[in-house]
Amino acid sequence: MTTKTDPRTIACQLYLLSQQEKDPTILFLEILSSVDPKISQEVIKEYKNIRSGELKIAQISSAQELTEEQKKKLEKKISTDFGENVIFLYSLDTSMVSGFCLQIGDLLYDRSLEALLS
Repeated sequence: MTTKTDPRTIACQLYLLSQQEKDPTILFLEILSSVDPKISQEVIKEYKNIRSGELKIAQISSAQELTEEQKKKLEKKISTDFGENVIFLYSLDTSMVSGFCLQIGDLLYDRSLEALLS
């Protein structure tokens, strides 16, 4: 499991934020200033791995907090399909009634109740 100060997690957050309208350099400095400067070089390395496609980001949003067992099963399946270089970022989506959505790059796998009913 990753933590908020894990270099991969920070690099993923930086990459996702850089996809927004805000200046990526400013975002970079904001994130780096909030963590231990010792890991800055590791963050830069991981960010480059994301940009090159070497490291994939799996964004998983769910209606309810997933249990550790659910996360492990999901991570195992995704790693089997996409390789070991995947980092998992979880979030809650209060607009969902039940289920989850998974996004890796351009792929969107929507297993929410709303998608299943439409």
